[in-house]
Amino acid sequence: MYHNYNNNRNYCLAGNTYSWAPSTGLSATNVAQPVSSATSTLTYTVTVTGSNGCTATDVVTVTVNTTPPTANAGPDKN
Repeated sequence: MYHNYNNNRNYCLAGNTYSWAPSTGLSATNVAQPVSSATSTLTYTVTVTGSNGCTATDVVTVTVNTTPPTANAGPDKN
């Protein structure tokens, strides 16, 4: 999963720590850009804390589309 989460992390520029919740489907909960292996749509909350104690929080929704793709090559031609 790659998401910019509205650049809220820029408010705390140095020594950031990250906390993602819930941990369901995430490769890690303490990194800036975890990978999600969610099998259903989930909403995550990320809180970024800078070394000076400032915090920023945002919400990220990962939408999982379970509808299989369909192919349409157009009408048959002779």
